[in-house]
Amino acid sequence: MAYEQKNDTGSLFPNAEKKSTNSPDFSGSALINGVECWVAGWKKVSNGGKPFMSLSIKPKAGEWPKAAAKNSDPWEGVPTPSEDDYGANRDAFDL
Repeated sequence: MAYEQKNDTGSLFPNAEKKSTNSPDFSGSALINGVECWVAGWKKVSNGGKPFMSLSIKPKAGEWPKAAAKNSDPWEGVPTPSEDDYGANRDAFDL
């Protein structure tokens, strides 16, 4: 059975063939919201001395799918809670 990438998951592998000091330390792929992507990772150290990994994620097809129109309301259809929805904890909220 062939491996099938699950949505919103990915894998990184050590990059054994670094061509320059700017080449990623790790490379791999991911499936993000159904879009197949290339993933690259660089080992770095924060100003506080803690190690971390910096990532770059790019779609394999070259461009991300078009996002929703800028004028659309992301909260459209989400009900606004009423005072009764807060129940006994309503004093904890600024109503």
